[in-house]
Amino acid sequence: MGEIPVGQRGSGSLDVVQGGSLKGTQEGFPQAEPAGEMTSLAEQGALAGTQEERRVYHLWKKGQVTQEEYRGLIRSCREEIRKAKAQLELRLATLVRDNKKCFYKYINNKMRAKESLHPLLDARANIATKDEEKAEVLSAFFASVS
Repeated sequence: MGEIPVGQRGSGSLDVVQGGSLKGTQEGFPQAEPAGEMTSLAEQGALAGTQEERRVYHLWKKGQVTQEEYRGLIRSCREEIRKAKAQLELRLATLVRDNKKCFYKYINNKMRAKESLHPLLDARANIATKDEEKAEVLSAFFASVS
């Protein structure tokens, strides 16, 4: 087998460096995004919006900001969060063929976030813990409301 001169590019995307080892170039090996780090400018803006929301909330509680100003900020933050979430889901849907790990991580996180309904009290002050009992309590409550 013939030797490749040091520092010269071979037929592939590997460079031969001092010592005879091979080093990949950036053209041949594209850098993938780390799993779970799919943040966009909209998502970063939504995060900054929630920090601003907390700051204005404290000012509102102190009486330095009106309730209308606080509500306006809340609405705009919610809108930014909705847009960032939609953008993230769209990007995950388009990249599912290339990056299945991020997609399934997002889906499993969504499934894990759902909590069960806490125990309920029925009309006779009995605690309903089973799902069937909770369904009966809620059905009776909403039947009496309508």
